[in-house]
Amino acid sequence: MHADSAEALILLQKTMLAGNYSPRSITTYLREVRYICTYYPDLSPREWTDRHIIDYMVYLKTVHQVSYSKSKMAAQSIAFFVRHVLKRPYVVPSKLYPKREFKLPNFLTKEEMQKLISSCRSPKQKAIVELFYSSGLRLEELRMLKLSDVDSKNNRLFVRCGKGRKDRYTLLSKRVIETLRNYYRKQKVKPRVYVFEGTKPGEPMWAGAIQYSVRLAYKYAGLSHKGHKTHALRHSFATHLLDAGVDIHTIKELLGHSDIKTTMVYLHLQTTKRNLIVNPLDELFNEDNQIANIPKESKIICYPCIPFSKSSGKLSRLHFAMHLAKRCFSSSPIAEPLLWVIIITDVTIPTARKCTTNTIVAATVIVLRATGKNKNSGWMPGEMNSCR
Repeated sequence: MHADSAEALILLQKTMLAGNYSPRSITTYLREVRYICTYYPDLSPREWTDRHIIDYMVYLKTVHQVSYSKSKMAAQSIAFFVRHVLKRPYVVPSKLYPKREFKLPNFLTKEEMQKLISSCRSPKQKAIVELFYSSGLRLEELRMLKLSDVDSKNNRLFVRCGKGRKDRYTLLSKRVIETLRNYYRKQKVKPRVYVFEGTKPGEPMWAGAIQYSVRLAYKYAGLSHKGHKTHALRHSFATHLLDAGVDIHTIKELLGHSDIKTTMVYLHLQTTKRNLIVNPLDELFNEDNQIANIPKESKIICYPCIPFSKSSGKLSRLHFAMHLAKRCFSSSPIAEPLLWVIIITDVTIPTARKCTTNTIVAATVIVLRATGKNKNSGWMPGEMNSCR
């Protein structure tokens, strides 16, 4: 490495410290710039031309076949070094690193999350998994979480210096509070500063140890095929909140995203609303759908159909509803006319002879009230009821 390179690296570190960059960012930038300095041992960084930087990026891409994220990180680190240390305007062309393929975030279903949590074999492992999922934390955010950041009175968690050096509050589950208390009670060496501490008291747990603990939980639950990554728990947190109807802007704040576009990716994972969509082709040729404006969320209830018998005087609820409907269509005025529209899931409206003994029919009854005193006055929606 050239003598000027060592001085330039020291200047880079001082520049980033003055800019209040995170320790992780400083370490990453120093490492990437050191690599290119080593690649050109006989050249001072001030002698680098655009051609030198392009050749180095092509070397990473072709020889080492680095990933998209690795290429982009190297490019950003070098560009920062050239602009802020060498004081030259420079932007690494984006064509030098491959275009990233769009992939949906990996997440777990609610059933898989229950299985994962139930498979944890130690209080500490359970606390880590539940905290990742219930608060949507990143790995570094959980690792640097302090005891003073846990606000059990207000059920919230203070995340200090998250990505981009931004502080925020996120959710804290009551269940997690009890899990954390149980974990704290069973620790022989009580944590002093951080929620999860390593072998040295007062020092945060090593990131690799946290990842290994989560990986074991995936293995115990038989979910190793899901990728056993800690970030999948964060994706699950956001996806399940969105499925529950939480506003996407609220989710953005809970996750600590700076751009709503980053949060919008979870819309692709939403399953609840997508499952309620009726394909327009199916709707077009749905012969059973004789009433177009019936709400799709109408509650369908099953009733046993009792065979109608004049001698016994027994009348099934469905028959009774149809009897009222016939009265509404009669020519004689009715004090308060009602029209009971009967929707039968497997029988078109309304065919009583389809209802035989021991037949279970799913039906919903919608009550329409007349606007006038007779059947010719028109009908207006009243209320939706079920036969009881």
